[in-house]
Amino acid sequence: MPPKGHSSLGPSSAARWLSCPASVPLSERCPKDDTGSVYAAEGTAAHALAEIEARYELIDRNKGSYLKSIKRWESQYADDYSKEDMDRHIRKYIDQVRSALDSEDGSVLLLEQHMDTGIPGVWGTGDAVVISPRSIYVIDLKYGQGTPVNAIGNPQLRLYALGALNMFGDLLGTVETVTSTIVQPRLGSISSETLSVEDLLSWRDTEVFPVVREIDNGSMRFGPGESACRWCPVAGECRARRDFLVARDFSGDPDLLDDSEVGEELERLSQIRHWCDSLESVAFDRIYSQGRNIPGFKVVAGRGRRVISDPPAAIQCLIDHGFPAEKVAEFKIRPLGQLEKLIGRSEMPEILGQYIEKKDGKPSLVSDSDPRPPLDPTNSAILDFG
Repeated sequence: MPPKGHSSLGPSSAARWLSCPASVPLSERCPKDDTGSVYAAEGTAAHALAEIEARYELIDRNKGSYLKSIKRWESQYADDYSKEDMDRHIRKYIDQVRSALDSEDGSVLLLEQHMDTGIPGVWGTGDAVVISPRSIYVIDLKYGQGTPVNAIGNPQLRLYALGALNMFGDLLGTVETVTSTIVQPRLGSISSETLSVEDLLSWRDTEVFPVVREIDNGSMRFGPGESACRWCPVAGECRARRDFLVARDFSGDPDLLDDSEVGEELERLSQIRHWCDSLESVAFDRIYSQGRNIPGFKVVAGRGRRVISDPPAAIQCLIDHGFPAEKVAEFKIRPLGQLEKLIGRSEMPEILGQYIEKKDGKPSLVSDSDPRPPLDPTNSAILDFG
């Protein structure tokens, strides 16, 4: 029987918790960051627009409802994103959904569908689910421009497929296959995996249920690796990850690395870089946000930068001082260092001094040997670092 009673395990983080059960209780101890990233915000806007467009084109064709939805989208997102540009990209996703919908008579499209996998505590929301008499299609939009994501063997998509099968399989009669597709329009990437129902259920029984039982039973088994650690909330402070990355066998000849060894080390670079960034982020947060002491390190104001406070006025000022109008337009995109070369270092303060201001640099983590004084995080003046 499936396990019961554990905390929610999201399909989007399945690559982590399936490999590293210990990450679940450790992550729950971390403060929740509700601010999100600029990339997540962009993805949210793209998904909202994709749902509006797909619902209108593929489900109801209700023009009035569509226009109201677009108006709400524009009031929330238009200041930050171009609707035309975003719509151009999500066309590829909508075309993929349309193709699945047209693949078999009697197909039904569900958008932003809650997916209960039948595994207690494991659920999520699928972007698009097409229910057909013999097949189920799960289509996932990933709007980012980072690394291509492969649908083959992807646990997130497989769990969504399990959710669709669990919720609708009995209503359809005999479902033979489940196809999961990831569309990354800005990378030109479309990846799919088709599994028989038997294979999907076998994966659930042999690879998911056992791990969920482990988590229910309080397992502290670690499984560090690229897929498990990449988005883990404790990636920067996990001892198991540190040990995994630095554990090496140095018993060989103490000379130069051969070609195969160079290749092996290159494969580890992305994980090492990510760990270094995560570790620095943890140290920064502990010092600056939590007021803790990390021996040998402190947080200081970053080195400031000079900016033109009023570019149109500065350009007009240059014209008034005799600089050719046809050349001045180029100045607005030049760094101040280049402007000094064009205008002259000594003349710069006299001509443009009133339009030059220095902005504080972003707080940064440095060694205690750095001569700059540590920042006081209670000083609100340093929070607006531009």
